[in-house]
Amino acid sequence: MKYYRLFFLLIILFLIIPLGINILIGLPKEWIPFRIVGDDISWLGFWASYLSAAATFIMVIFTWLTLKQNSQQLEELKRQWSEDHRARLSFSIVSKHGIFMLMIANVGKETAYNIRLTFSDQFIESLLADSTKDIYRKLQGKSFSIEPNTNKYFYISPIYGNSSVTFHRTNEKFSAEEINKWLDEFRNIPIKINGTYCDHYYVSETLRLDDYLLMNLVVNDELTNNIEDIRKGTVVNNDQFYPIQKSLDIIAKSYQKA
Repeated sequence: MKYYRLFFLLIILFLIIPLGINILIGLPKEWIPFRIVGDDISWLGFWASYLSAAATFIMVIFTWLTLKQNSQQLEELKRQWSEDHRARLSFSIVSKHGIFMLMIANVGKETAYNIRLTFSDQFIESLLADSTKDIYRKLQGKSFSIEPNTNKYFYISPIYGNSSVTFHRTNEKFSAEEINKWLDEFRNIPIKINGTYCDHYYVSETLRLDDYLLMNLVVNDELTNNIEDIRKGTVVNNDQFYPIQKSLDIIAKSYQKA
């Protein structure tokens, strides 16, 4: 907008200058303290050349301003396209196969490469098993990638339950009571995650297990939910409907009687 204001100011300036000079020439000579060169015919030729040059200059300025604005609009469109299609990481905690896991999802449209993450010492030291602590310590020194619409899962702990767990690599065994007690203490520990990906995007997240728990049940990941929906859809809970096998038996008997 400011460029077009400048453009109109130049037009006004180019129009005022000739009018001012014309008024100056028309004044009585004794009123003018300096000598004006040329006669009226010469000045008419000058006006034609002046106005032609001024119009050309104004068109050059207008063209430059238009090209500049188009360039800015193109850069903005490129920025928006890049922002809409870039990789985007999303962090959450899900229940998968009876364990709590940190899920890192790439919800963007490009591969998230050179992902480098660091985890807070408080989170690592609060983990239940030493083997799990080692996993997160080693993860901090590595880079990895996630394809678009793909998730990666990192083990946290077993879910609430009645089963004991053994970690064979570190020869650790935890009873169900120990796991449940630990979960009660761990659920409010902040899981602070910082890092970078794609060499210029930054990660700064803070999660808590308690944020994803509802009545001691964690939100399942999307795949688990879909499987549960399919399973529920194949189970007949209404006594008015027969299971598929029983229906087939009835049809077979009716056919034999016919």
